[in-house]
This record gives sequence, structure tokens and C-alpha cells, in this order.
Amino acid sequence: YDLKNSTADNLKRLCFTKGGYLFEDFERIFNDIFEKKSELYKKITKVIAEKNYTAQEISDTLKISSSGEFIKSLQDLELSGFITRDYTYKPNGLRSKLSKYRISDNYLRFYLKYIDKNTDKINKDIFKFTSFSDLLSWESILGLQFENLILNRIPDLLRALGLENEKIISASPYFQNRTNKTKACQIDLLIECKPNNFFICEIKYRKQITTKVIEEVKNKIASLKLPKYCSKRAVLIYAGELNEGVKESEYFDKIIEFSDLLK
Repeated sequence: YDLKNSTADNLKRLCFTKGGYLFEDFERIFNDIFEKKSELYKKITKVIAEKNYTAQEISDTLKISSSGEFIKSLQDLELSGFITRDYTYKPNGLRSKLSKYRISDNYLRFYLKYIDKNTDKINKDIFKFTSFSDLLSWESILGLQFENLILNRIPDLLRALGLENEKIISASPYFQNRTNKTKACQIDLLIECKPNNFFICEIKYRKQITTKVIEEVKNKIASLKLPKYCSKRAVLIYAGELNEGVKESEYFDKIIEFSDLLK
């Protein structure tokens, strides 16, 4: 890292230059850990890098059997710290059978999305861009990276919410499938503390966060299947510029800027 250069310039040199430490070191480490299975494991992580998936969705996407060997591959990746399996929880903390996998190593997602697929161009020194915002789907990827940061700092979030001394029943991303009686729904983070006290957390990273986020969360909560008599509190955790109308609406019980979690 060269202190004379900007962070962006250092990242370009380390990640997008032949011989760059973060350009070449990942393949070596990944191959050393997983050896002959590294190609399969890499294919699995590429799928999850785009979106959180269930085990069945991953195997369907790759068109491979969801056998014991495949499940072991997921377990190996999880034990290595590259991915995390997030279970959904029923009220009162009962773990359901529903779960999805997400990339828990932010560098891995960055590598797969922007470095790995451009290896030939980087080696030929023809991969050029002016700023990171020029990269394909940059804001979308930053959103996933930001969500991951928050999910890795749940104790800090509980403190910011004033729940550090409360009995937490469950705290995990949540999704429900569509049925005859319920709509499909996905919550970035659902926290239950005390009996029937739920915090529905929306994690948002955008340059501009407008009042549209209110309607998005309202629709999610309307679809969410929870006990009839319970407290539902909407929470927004964000990074970016927040439109004043969001605060003025007083819809969210709590609005937390990312910097608040670092205090």
C-alpha cells in the first residue's frame, strides 16, 4: 500500500495489475485450501456472489446433483469462512428448515465479480476504467457488500437499537416462500426479542435513498407472517444520502447510519 497514492489508485494497482498482490494471491490460496475440488467450489461461490440462494437453487443453477458430496462442498466453504448459511427462525426462536447461503467474505465477492472474469485483460494490461463506479453493477454489489457488513456486526446493531441488554430470541435474515395463504417475502434482518417483539430491519446502500424505501418496507411487513398480537417495528440501516422526507415521515421507529455502528 503506497501512502502517496489515493485508496482508489492503490486498489487498482493491487487488484487490476499483473503481479498485484490481490490479483494473484487469491487463486493460490483458494487452490491450496480446496486442491482438486477448487473449480467446483469456485463455481458454487460464483452463483452465490450474485444473489443469496438455497442449496437446491444452487444445485439447480449449476445443474448438478444435490447429493451428499455437494452438501459437503457447501459445508467446506462455510467452515473456511467464505460463505455463511443463514437460517430463518420461527416466532419464539424455533429454527425452520428454510435457509439460504450468502458470501460472507466481501473480498471473495469483489474478486469473482470484477477480477476473475477480467483476468486475461488484466494480464494483457488492457483492463482500464476511470473510477470504480464505472464497473458493471457497482452500486448493486456495494449494496450486497454493505448488507454483509451489517450482518457481521449484529452486536453493534443491537447496541445502536438499545437492545444490548435484552434477551434476543433470534436475529437473522428472513424469507418466506409463496403459498396459498402467504406471499413471498424477504427481510434483510429480522430481530425478535422478548415475546412477540419484532424489529424488521431494512439495510440500504445507495447514493440517494428516497421515500420509496418506506413503501418497500410497508409491502414487506404486509406480507410478513407473524403472530397476530405482536409489536412490529421498522428499522432502516443505511449508508448514502438520506432524503429528508424519510425522517419527516416518522415511519421508521429507528434510523441508523452506518457510522453510528462504529462509535
